Amino acid sequence: MLLGLSMQTIGPDPLYAALRDELEIGESLRWWGRPVKGPAIVWGAFAIWLFAVPWTAFAVFWTYMAAAGMSTMPSEGMGDILKYAFPAFGLPFIFVGLGMMAAPFFAGRAERDTIYGVSDRRVIRLQGKGRKMSVTSIAARQIGPVIRSERQGVGKLKIQTHSYQDDGDRRTGTFDLNGLADARKVERLVRELGRSVDPAAPREPANAA
Repeated sequence: MLLGLSMQTIGPDPLYAALRDELEIGESLRWWGRPVKGPAIVWGAFAIWLFAVPWTAFAVFWTYMAAAGMSTMPSEGMGDILKYAFPAFGLPFIFVGLGMMAAPFFAGRAERDTIYGVSDRRVIRLQGKGRKMSVTSIAARQIGPVIRSERQGVGKLKIQTHSYQDDGDRRTGTFDLNGLADARKVERLVRELGRSVDPAAPREPANAA
């Protein structure tokens, strides 16, 4: 049975069609869904703006005042260089501020162009549109411990897939599904998929607050 959840579209979902096209012969989709904006994302964007707006305003003000002050200098020799170089020092700070202000919009766009799927063979994550689309997936045999965290009705799954060494430290690679409105259901399907190749896998969920 296919459990679908198109949470941010009305009518046919083009990403769902793209997801279906990625399925192999004989592979069936058990669940698919689009991420939703959780309170952490909304408040995170608000916090960025609280910092970015005064940062950018001060950078613009400083650059303007520097330009105004340098305009009175004689346009000869070193004065001609400082007339442009000193105000230009503030431009990188303006660009940083504008980048911080734009960051929440780019993050939101990435979410809008993301779809997840759980088939009878693998877990799939599809991102982007058209020629810029990327597809990543993990097979059932790669599914390790699954950690579910939820906050105010929106959940996240971290599926441990492998371990590796980084500067002498042992780290764990994960495959993440974010912004799930039905995280518990997706967790159950992922665990069932993992047990389909490893019946001895633990059945107790590993949850995080």
